[in-house]
Amino acid sequence: MRIHLLAIPFIMLASPGSALAGYYGAIAFSQDTGASGSAWNYEAKWQAENRALRECSKHGRGCKVVLWFRNACGALATSPGNGYGTQWNSGEYGARSGALRECRKYNRTCSIETSFCSN
Repeated sequence: MRIHLLAIPFIMLASPGSALAGYYGAIAFSQDTGASGSAWNYEAKWQAENRALRECSKHGRGCKVVLWFRNACGALATSPGNGYGTQWNSGEYGARSGALRECRKYNRTCSIETSFCSN
């Protein structure tokens, strides 16, 4: 009697909790001083927001979180008078374009202050 063993490929599946895992990013900005701060790849939204606020506060007062996102990209566009626009998107180009578009709704001249992905 011969026994044949079947070769069954081993497939590693992600644990159920990991499908829900996220990498949060946040951007803080101060319209008072033009200071900004950012954070990415945090496991919790509050962690990313706190880090962005701490980074912004190193450079000025009046910082607030102006954008947070999860498993995406974010951007901050600013104007010389400390106007701003933010946007998140699945890609960095889309986030940058959207932030510039938002900033230009209220300001004549805008440029990208920061952009990054958290995924």
